[in-house]
Amino acid sequence: MYHLFIILSIMLLSTANFTSSANAREAQPDWSYDDDYTGQEDWGAIKGYEICESGANQSPVVIAHTKSSPLPKLNFKYDKIDGLLMVTPNSFIMKVKNGGILNSDDESYSLQSIELHSPSSHKVKESFYPLEIHLIHKDVRGNALIVAIFANIGSKNLAIKELLKQAAAKNISRFSIDNISTIIPTTDSYYTYNGSLPYPPCTEGVKWIILKEPITISGQQLGKITDYIGRNTRLPQPLYIREILETPQ
Repeated sequence: MYHLFIILSIMLLSTANFTSSANAREAQPDWSYDDDYTGQEDWGAIKGYEICESGANQSPVVIAHTKSSPLPKLNFKYDKIDGLLMVTPNSFIMKVKNGGILNSDDESYSLQSIELHSPSSHKVKESFYPLEIHLIHKDVRGNALIVAIFANIGSKNLAIKELLKQAAAKNISRFSIDNISTIIPTTDSYYTYNGSLPYPPCTEGVKWIILKEPITISGQQLGKITDYIGRNTRLPQPLYIREILETPQ
């Protein structure tokens, strides 16, 4: 009888834990880029994502009015990278292991992940680009810096070619790229401003560096990327009183 009581207690405890876990999953807010109740116009109404609507330093923005400034040089120290590739209807994200370092203005930022967004998140004057690549970094204090790289249609990009070979739609897979440096433009002129993550939870305090020179990818590469993620770009947000600085012409 005592053993039966123990077994029943364990079963009830397991059921309670499962129910609690299921409820936690159901309670996890959902979001998308679609025009529905989870779309970007409604992100601010989802619990935990209120700053998406109330924040005054949101990203992306339109780059139109800028101020020339003697900005620090960028020193990319990237090598072969590897990690986990996660493809969902919202995102194409590479979680990077030992991805390399960006040094700028006596600060050192380690590469954490790479994300693809189509079309470009940022608009330069009146123009969008077909693709924008985000290199997400953090310093030792946890401060985020995102390097944005535009891509135009042209010749095939070797790093993207390697990546697409290893991609698995709506799945998680391991990846490695030998020539990650091919997604870095040859010149380091850039725009910079203070913003946020461009998707929920829209956390502010993110430093953006947007490289002026685009790279190229082939139309076939862009087609494969958009087959995975469709349109995964937030609309431009108000700049308010923020300044966009740029390196001298």
